[in-house]
Amino acid sequence: MCRSDRQASIVHCILLYLSCLIAVVGNFQTLLMAQDKPQGPRFAEDIAKIKERFAKSSIPNPILFVGSSTIRLWDLTKSFPGQPCINHGFGGSVLNDVEDHFDVLFPTTNPLGIVMYCGDNDLASGKSAAQHAVQMEKVVGRIRARYPQVPILWIGIKPSGKRWSNWPEIQKANHLVAQVCRQWPAVTFLDVTPLTLNAAGIPDDSLFKDDKLHLNDAGYSRWNEAIMPFVTAWTSGQSSNSLTGHDYQWAWSNAEIKSAGQRFWPQFRGPAGDGVVRGSDAPTEWSETKNVVWKLPIEGRAWSSPVVWGNRIWIGNASDDGKKMSVLVVDFDTGKTLMNIPLFENETVQTDHHKMNSYGSPTPILDEKFAYVTFGAYGTVCIEQSSGKVVWERKDLPCNHYRGPGSSPIFYRNLMIFHMDGFDYKYVVALNRETGETVWKVDRQVDYGTDDGDVHKAYATPTLIEVDGQVQMISPTSKATIAYDPNTGKELWRVRYKEFSTTAKAMFDGETLYMNSGFSKAILFALKPTVSIEVRDLTDKILWTQDRGIGCKPSQVLHEGLIFNVDDDGIASCVDATNGEQIWQKRLGGEFSASVMSVNNKIYLFDHDGKGYVFAGDRSGNVIAENQLDDGCMASPVVVDNNLILRTRSALYRIGSK
Repeated sequence: MCRSDRQASIVHCILLYLSCLIAVVGNFQTLLMAQDKPQGPRFAEDIAKIKERFAKSSIPNPILFVGSSTIRLWDLTKSFPGQPCINHGFGGSVLNDVEDHFDVLFPTTNPLGIVMYCGDNDLASGKSAAQHAVQMEKVVGRIRARYPQVPILWIGIKPSGKRWSNWPEIQKANHLVAQVCRQWPAVTFLDVTPLTLNAAGIPDDSLFKDDKLHLNDAGYSRWNEAIMPFVTAWTSGQSSNSLTGHDYQWAWSNAEIKSAGQRFWPQFRGPAGDGVVRGSDAPTEWSETKNVVWKLPIEGRAWSSPVVWGNRIWIGNASDDGKKMSVLVVDFDTGKTLMNIPLFENETVQTDHHKMNSYGSPTPILDEKFAYVTFGAYGTVCIEQSSGKVVWERKDLPCNHYRGPGSSPIFYRNLMIFHMDGFDYKYVVALNRETGETVWKVDRQVDYGTDDGDVHKAYATPTLIEVDGQVQMISPTSKATIAYDPNTGKELWRVRYKEFSTTAKAMFDGETLYMNSGFSKAILFALKPTVSIEVRDLTDKILWTQDRGIGCKPSQVLHEGLIFNVDDDGIASCVDATNGEQIWQKRLGGEFSASVMSVNNKIYLFDHDGKGYVFAGDRSGNVIAENQLDDGCMASPVVVDNNLILRTRSALYRIGSK
């Protein structure tokens, strides 16, 4: 080849290279431009078909099956013959897709029930179990906002051969999702693990298609047996609680919850006992002349928080000197007193009563028919709600409360359980809800190291949790928190600390417990609860501690991985639940006793002088609003049906839209 030919060849190659480079760059720019353009929700074609099928359906009140391909491939006509089931599944979907197409998947027609399956693809795409659980709760919140009382059956992520390597994270996700379901009334978690594994504890290939991911007819047949009772219960108008007993919080059936409607706040700190409001909002601004629907002056001195069932508000009450004890029943709509039921008259009261406490501090607890009210050693009663008649009473439970009673009762199935943590006697007692008879009683076995009555004293309310299938009652007391079996009172484990007069309720996120040690300088700490045949001391298993500005009296609230706190002297703060590090701190001033509350990503705080603060429920520390009433709160707040129910030292308020 001559020199000129070689030069021409080189020039040709260079030009060819440059043209290819320009094409590549052009394609890359086109790709970037395409990525910059809004892509819109995925599965538009699938959703259009779902919408079309639903429009053609003649079922007025269907049972909706919603989720990914496990739902889409489910032959509902074959599985549930004669039942009004509609399939809203679309393969490959994740919870983001469910949210994107929410209005189509959950139409305005009121369904009889909802079966959800989604999470397989979420975790496969890289989401963590914790991220999945947080988003799952948001979806449940949207469903509940649209259908306030429709029962939801959430199916846990199945084990499969295709995704067996990710099984540990799937198990964790199921555990956290089950915890979310327990916190929402009429939401049931179905663990399909035992339905899908074989005797060797691995996915049963005979239940799957060749891809080892999707169920075959045999797999669906096994699931059908577990789900059919829910479907038939919904279509017959019966509650599915007969399948699982007192399903919600091990205390209330879905049927009785339905009778309460949107106004369901049956115990101290709300339905789940954790100060988190689910499925409702609350006003952010109020005053004596703004957003007050009604105000009812209250005589006497009692820090009992309100509880609500349907159209009735119940509060414990007592005279200033403790000689008279009663319960007040108020109409939710009008604020008028329906009943003022006298319960106990005391010739004398215990000495050493603290000026910060009242003689009526424990909060009542309600079920559909009865109200249960305790004043500690002064007496405990069961009252028929409709008539105000006392069904049974107990005045034979001894305890020198020293500074006054404070612990509120909880339910566990047919038991009413409460603490009697005094100077002389310190025990936990479980009464039969129907008869008032003692089912079990266990004395505290704690070394207090002193005869100081304050060191012996405690005011906390127990909390129920589930750990690896075992229900545990977390019972804070002075110098220790003890976990008991709520069926028998048997001690399971304990953790020790030096503080005393413990007041705050424990918090639980499905894996980790967060506890407050009490006076004199409270410590907030985290712990992984355990299941063990022998009693274990877990003090050396504490994950982290935080003592900066932690309140002794007000219970904290756990919201999306953050713990919001206010100390007794008005320092508000936010703590990272993963490591205990303080994220922000703000000095508000004033004194605080009322527990912290979370409402729709907002945090509510109330002081002794009538100030109510609303914070953003995030890491910012932003104050949304400051509000003022004539008097302050010792009782903890209540939110039902988008209304705030506040008990100050001198009045009861309903704050909402007039």
